[in-house]
Amino acid sequence: MTIATPASGTHGTYASGYTGNGTQLTFTLVDATGNPIGTGPGAPSILLLGASGVGSWASHGQFRYTPPLDPPSTVTPGDMSTATFSVAPASSTDGLSEQTFQISVTVAAPVRIFLTATSQTSWAVPSNWNAASNEIEVIGGGGGGGGLGSGNSTGAGGGGAYSAVSNVALMPEGPVTVAIGSGGAGGGASLTSGGDTFLCASTAPSCASLAASLVGAKGGSRPASSAGGAGGSASVGVGSTKYNGGAGGSGNGDVGGGGGGAAGPFGAGAAGGAAYVDDFGFAGGGGGGGNGLGSAGVAASATSGGAGGSSYESSDGGQPGGGVSANGTAGGGGAGAFLNENSSSGYSAGAGGSGVEWDSSHGSGGGGGGGGGEYFEDYNGGAAGLYGGGGGSGGDTGAGGAQGIIVITYTPF
Repeated sequence: MTIATPASGTHGTYASGYTGNGTQLTFTLVDATGNPIGTGPGAPSILLLGASGVGSWASHGQFRYTPPLDPPSTVTPGDMSTATFSVAPASSTDGLSEQTFQISVTVAAPVRIFLTATSQTSWAVPSNWNAASNEIEVIGGGGGGGGLGSGNSTGAGGGGAYSAVSNVALMPEGPVTVAIGSGGAGGGASLTSGGDTFLCASTAPSCASLAASLVGAKGGSRPASSAGGAGGSASVGVGSTKYNGGAGGSGNGDVGGGGGGAAGPFGAGAAGGAAYVDDFGFAGGGGGGGNGLGSAGVAASATSGGAGGSSYESSDGGQPGGGVSANGTAGGGGAGAFLNENSSSGYSAGAGGSGVEWDSSHGSGGGGGGGGGEYFEDYNGGAAGLYGGGGGSGGDTGAGGAQGIIVITYTPF
């Protein structure tokens, strides 16, 4: 900001993007013709009035002021710090008089952006991007759940991994390459793993994969047998914070396992529960795994389908019961279904809950529950929760995994 020396008592407000480590406000003192002053005859001197604040000359005609916002842990958007300073002539012969100014520095509110379109390939960095106050978080897509139509790959899909970086330098208004991992297709024959999610520092052709990215997370795997698919691996992710996705639960013949939960900002995704079947026609699907830092889905038993795993935000996942089993909430896993030989029909499993770590509709998802079944009958696995939950497996067809997400949070500069 520019303050003309003839003006007295000038007030100004500046959105500093303060993050708790000190914010420097640079302003320029000019003479009546608009020329910067700061050196040579008649150059002003700066005196901060009061004990707070730190000031120093940064370059010709510029004075840098660091406002006091202390203690940093208590600073919230909208807080204001005000300091008064005076500009005095270095010589009494130049005809200038001492001027007094006041600057108020307001802490800017953070901005959060969700990228969820799996068709999106680039993102334009905002013009007010702040390299000193930002975080980029990503979750990979969840793997699809299997079924008998997948060549006996009856396990459930794994949950997507999570990665994050902070305070990265990006070119304001410049495009960067992004990829939002698709959820894996559920079996039948089209069974696939979840896609990788990543963001690059530019649109250079060299950044076309997770390994070359600035931040990236691996998608959850599809099952290759009755064993569940692996969760997305943190070891191949890119970032300063990385967590594994939860593994899918194992299937058993016509009965499905629970999908793995997605990893999230609080920790790794939890594993889905295993299916159960005995010689008397009692069959239960495993519960879906909870999301980041949640609990594992419960394995089915001779009397019940498995309960869905709890999430970090809720006390429990979906609970098994008659008919269609209960859905998970707030990132909890869906419940596995159950039926016995006297049942006239099978039951579909509960869906995994969508995560709520960032807001009421964005977070790491729970895994879908495993579908119940009986011989010669086919029932579906439960749908995966957004974002990154693994699909539950079932009889003929398992559920698809949930897509990934990129979350960008920054304080405008």
